Amino acid sequence: MKRAFVRSWVLLFVLVNAAFSQKPTVVTDNKPGWRKIGEITASFKTETESIVVLGADEFSSIKLKVTDAPINLLHLQVFYESGDMEEIKVDHQLQAGAETRAFPLKNPYRDIQKVAFTYKTLPNAQNDKAAVELYGLKTGLEGESDAYRKEREKAERDAEDAGKNATQEAEERSDKAGDQVAETAGNIGAGIKDKVYADKVAPDGKTIYIDKHAKFYYINDEGKKVFILKSQMKDKPDE
Repeated sequence: MKRAFVRSWVLLFVLVNAAFSQKPTVVTDNKPGWRKIGEITASFKTETESIVVLGADEFSSIKLKVTDAPINLLHLQVFYESGDMEEIKVDHQLQAGAETRAFPLKNPYRDIQKVAFTYKTLPNAQNDKAAVELYGLKTGLEGESDAYRKEREKAERDAEDAGKNATQEAEERSDKAGDQVAETAGNIGAGIKDKVYADKVAPDGKTIYIDKHAKFYYINDEGKKVFILKSQMKDKPDE
């Protein structure tokens, strides 16, 4: 996170705002809800702009809102501090006052460096320039992002074993609950695309998964998702 450098970013904000049309906003906390990240005035010449993300820079989704004039947004690029980039196709014409749908991010636990967008300015009688505002959605889980990042990265390393774990769990349930329950659990487990939380298990020993919103859950004997808190988990026994 860049919290330790907020004052430096504020100074950068002043310099950038004075020299360019970009108007970034410093997001200072992780309270749940939509937060304005910044805005920029679209040019009639340049067709690619970017908004620097300052302060608390982790978001689960982003969206754009347009004011003053219409614009045709083509696609977005989300640049993470890790060096990764996520591209999002928009291809949507927006009138003044309209906004895009929310775009869920593939890496909600990573720090965002900037968001770039490509567009085409649409003609209007007043020759006005569109102001494009960038918003990010906080879920309230971002405060635990450093710990979650380590869990996520470890889960990704164990992803290849997820199918084997689900099959093994189904076989173990067969001994306890009968072939019908085992078949149901096995089919569900084989279809789960979420990551496995390798170090913890549910109170009854079932495998815990992590969904794209960083929420933990396990599959009960009825084949339903049951969400669980960290405080309810148990350490996975040594095999």
